[in-house]
Amino acid sequence: MLKKQPTSKDLKAVLRKLEPYVAGHGGRIKLIAWSAATGVVKVKLEGNCRNCFLAPITLQYGLAKALKQKYPQIKKVEAV
Repeated sequence: MLKKQPTSKDLKAVLRKLEPYVAGHGGRIKLIAWSAATGVVKVKLEGNCRNCFLAPITLQYGLAKALKQKYPQIKKVEAV
């Protein structure tokens, strides 16, 4: 069975659940783009997350992991 492609609204809902974790460090997450054709989600890390040396870890092991678990169609999550 083919799973439905996530919408921007679906992805924002997942990111909203993660917001308290980054907000606790003074950061924010903003969905910039989602391409079903390439499977790439682009997000912007704002606030303290923007220049944090741990941002790549947050991106790959927090945001990307949560998004990919919920929507296996996602191949990559990029910070822009």
